[in-house]
Amino acid sequence: MTNHSNRVQRAYDHRLRNFVHDTGDSSHATRIGILRSTASGWIKRDKKTVVSLKSPDHDIEKLECEVVRLRSQVAKLRAIVRLLFLVLKLSGFTWERFRVPNEANKLQLLSSKPTLKAQIEKANLSQEIPNSIVKKAMSN
Repeated sequence: MTNHSNRVQRAYDHRLRNFVHDTGDSSHATRIGILRSTASGWIKRDKKTVVSLKSPDHDIEKLECEVVRLRSQVAKLRAIVRLLFLVLKLSGFTWERFRVPNEANKLQLLSSKPTLKAQIEKANLSQEIPNSIVKKAMSN
């Protein structure tokens, strides 16, 4: 039995192996320096099962599309919030003159203040909301 300890076992990317196997053309591999016999072996044999921690490329593309969609949605929502604050400002609305007569609504509004404060800090909405409103919300 011969000792093959001098032979170096090379490892190739599974996507390249699959590409050569699917196309049936070993020239794709030989152009980048892979032995012709290795590439023809990839064509003749069945595909190897690959176990990986990384997501396949199509999952990455799907996530990138989701990011683009969400960024667009955030931009629309920011525009709506800015528009609402502009309408409030132009209408002369102030928190000093704001009154909630219904007791149930008052309790609901007062109980949501800590949550609102945390959400403002978390979302860093203080850049989008006029300073007077942020100070008023934070002080109470």
